[in-house]
Formats: sequence, structure tokens, C-alpha cells
Amino acid sequence: MVMNKSQYREVEEKEMMEQARREALDRKLAKEAHDKHMSDPEVISWLREGAKAATYWCHRTPLNKEERQARLEGKRYEEPEVDLKHVYYY
Repeated sequence: MVMNKSQYREVEEKEMMEQARREALDRKLAKEAHDKHMSDPEVISWLREGAKAATYWCHRTPLNKEERQARLEGKRYEEPEVDLKHVYYY
């Protein structure tokens, strides 16, 4: 069967429109599945705990010499009380 250019173009456009509809439907279904997954309380709590751990790791303060030594020896380090007597004058 012989088709002229306009008929061939119309067939191509119909195929492209059908493909676009399928892709739009696939995106919509994927978005709905993702939204359903992200609304699960277990997923939310897991993500929040991961974010807390990452924040703690990034913003942790480095150990001082005494804390590091205590950890190497397997002991618990307790900070000494700060002497503020020389700071306050009455």
C-alpha cells in the first residue's frame, strides 16, 4: 500500500501520541506508588533516624586528648567540674 507523506506523518503522530499517553500513565502510577511508600510511618521514621545520624556525624565535636585516651583504655570519660570562682566577683 502506498501512502503519501501526510498520511505517513499522521500515522507517526498517532503513534507518538499513544507512546506519550503510555509514558504519562507510567509516570502517574510511579508517582502514586512513591507517594504511598513515602506516607508509610515505618519509612518516615527510618528516614528521620538516618537523617539524625547523618547530622550527628557531620556536626559532632572532635574528642579532646583525655576523652580519646579514656576511650582507648575502655574507660568512661567524665568532664571535670569547671571552677568559676575566679570569674565571678561579688
